[in-house]
Amino acid sequence: MLRIATRLRLSASTAVFVSHLALFGLLQEHHLDALVISFAVNLVVVYVSAPYFTAWLFTKDVERIRNFVEALKTGDLKVRLPVRSDPMIEDDINELNQLNQSLNWMARQIEIREQAVQTQLAEVGQREKELKDLVVRDPMTRLFNRQYFHDAVTHALYQLQRHKRPFAVALIDIDLFKAINDTHGHLAGDAVILDLAGLLGRHVRDEDVVARIGGEEFAILVANAETDTARSILARIRHAVENMEVGLDDGRILRITVSIGLATAQFDDRQTGDDLFHRADVALYHVKRNGRNGLMLWQNLSAST
Repeated sequence: MLRIATRLRLSASTAVFVSHLALFGLLQEHHLDALVISFAVNLVVVYVSAPYFTAWLFTKDVERIRNFVEALKTGDLKVRLPVRSDPMIEDDINELNQLNQSLNWMARQIEIREQAVQTQLAEVGQREKELKDLVVRDPMTRLFNRQYFHDAVTHALYQLQRHKRPFAVALIDIDLFKAINDTHGHLAGDAVILDLAGLLGRHVRDEDVVARIGGEEFAILVANAETDTARSILARIRHAVENMEVGLDDGRILRITVSIGLATAQFDDRQTGDDLFHRADVALYHVKRNGRNGLMLWQNLSAST
């Protein structure tokens, strides 16, 4: 811009000089002093006004660069400045192009860095999720583990007291699981556990919590459910397990059953998480003693004794 301002001054000065010489030649009387003074005044005017004319000439370019910077500040990293040429003022436009190209390169580098940062953040988030899963998930079945289930029951008790939302705790045990391992091998036992875990996950609601709390022991927190609702859900699960087929690698098919103990949490009861586990365990033990493959509600068992 400095170069074009200088050139504009020289061009304007030359124009003023030529015009005054022409006028001087046409005059009848040569007033050299007046002509020199007029020339000098016009020359000063040109030199003073040239920077303003130059600023006006590049107003659009300056405004475009300002908008470019503002767009970068607001996060628009795709914005770019135009790169053009003008044969009338080629040198200066080339300088402007170089500036625009440099700014475009800077924007591209910022965009690349931002993409790298977002990728790293996504990787960190995924890694954080994986680490969290290691803490709360059973590594074999990917169901929740015992500690998470205990915490979920504690939270459900808080919701029960605060919002009067009843829930139930169910303990599920695979019948004769040791015999399965002894007869068919531990790989068959693993297949049974994995297939049962998948079935439990498919037969509960999104708000319920399914966990593996032991070798062949599972637990379900039936959330926001009255006694009849919880019992209906667990009855369907027991029936589905009874009809499930577990395929082994050698082509054999295994069928299993489960025993289920169920205890519901009531608002007017001062039960704790340990109380609910104990009640469900008592009901489960009753099913085991009476032929397995059944469902027992602790409240019914308690009322009969």
